Amino acid sequence: MLAVIWCVQLVNLVDRSLPFILAEPIKQDLHLTDMQVGMLNGLAYTLIYSFAGLPLAWLADRTSRRWVLASAASLWSVMTMLGGLSQSFLQMVACRMGVGLGEAACQPVAHAIIARSFPQTRRGMVIGLFTLTVPLASLGSLAFGGWMAQHFGWRQAMLAIGAPGILLALVFLLVARDEKAAPREALDLGALGVAMGLWRLPAFLHGALGLTVLSLAHAGFNTFAGPFMIRTQGWEIGKAGLWLGLVNATAGLAGTALSTVLVDRAGKERPNRAMLPTAIGLSLGLPFFISACLAPTGAWSILLLAPWMIALNTAIVPTFTVAQNLAPPHARAFASAMIYTCVGIFGAGVGPLLTGLASDVLQPRFGTDSLRYGLVLMAIPQVWAIGHFLRAATFDRPPGRRRAASPTPEGTRAGGR
Repeated sequence: MLAVIWCVQLVNLVDRSLPFILAEPIKQDLHLTDMQVGMLNGLAYTLIYSFAGLPLAWLADRTSRRWVLASAASLWSVMTMLGGLSQSFLQMVACRMGVGLGEAACQPVAHAIIARSFPQTRRGMVIGLFTLTVPLASLGSLAFGGWMAQHFGWRQAMLAIGAPGILLALVFLLVARDEKAAPREALDLGALGVAMGLWRLPAFLHGALGLTVLSLAHAGFNTFAGPFMIRTQGWEIGKAGLWLGLVNATAGLAGTALSTVLVDRAGKERPNRAMLPTAIGLSLGLPFFISACLAPTGAWSILLLAPWMIALNTAIVPTFTVAQNLAPPHARAFASAMIYTCVGIFGAGVGPLLTGLASDVLQPRFGTDSLRYGLVLMAIPQVWAIGHFLRAATFDRPPGRRRAASPTPEGTRAGGR
């Protein structure tokens, strides 16, 4: 079943990130501004994604995770295909909202299934394997999506890439099994009590805030990486998609594999220590990001992006591993959904909008270079994120208070099955 969940997550991420490489032809076809492009790949998607995530995760924890995930996969696949038929900005916004509604259930439910299926000592490795879908999906959506757009058009790309998710949802229904509902005492605890208990833990709080602020920069870059390579560096969409996909995949696999190895080792004594390698890696990678945005050629931009992307991909595994270890068994999907809510509203939703707005404001002065400097501004939230990851990794609760602050008897050092 884990292999099927892995494939569902892969399709989820491909459908989500496909409009990134298609942003430039969509902008030209629908006559959009950079700010509207940022809204399509930001708030239009993430607002519904974020607000739907918590109730869908709550529903999945208490009913059938199998049916919730299969229904969600069908919905986001259909809405991706309908996006290829859009004739206006508002129609595209509606389709992106539909994709966000479906995809809101995927990762929280998948994390909960993984946490229930594997002991704490192996969760970091398994979540790391699960997270390998992120760079592979980037390769698929950017390279294949760019190739499809160049040879057949952006509409055909969305229709072709959206279709497999419907079939995969049926396969998941056939191979997955329903789990037992949450015990009665879990239902009495309530979502609010679970949330308040987790947010009182510094490792959960600063890990979630760090990933949220980091996603602001990441989403801003992802949305406009394709337009930057096409508009500013002068590449064709097929070439831009291929090389952005390759660097995303190779650097992403390296960063995810590195964090998978380090997360269980670094957090062996204290789970929050797993976030220290992320803080160090992001600090080392930031100068490469700035240099890539200011590079004179596309080749140099691609080359300089690789170290930064390796560092960037060390953040997801420790954040969610710590969250799953801290959350009680009946609230694990809810714990991941709370992080995704923050990431969606304040991170991935705002980042593309701010980057597009900065590009529009700077365009009269810098012309096609306006996007270059809009992307450079995304270095600011990365510095902020580093501070949160350092705080999460280095906070040591006084021994006498550790048990009282925990939302579960397992405390901050355990997360039983």
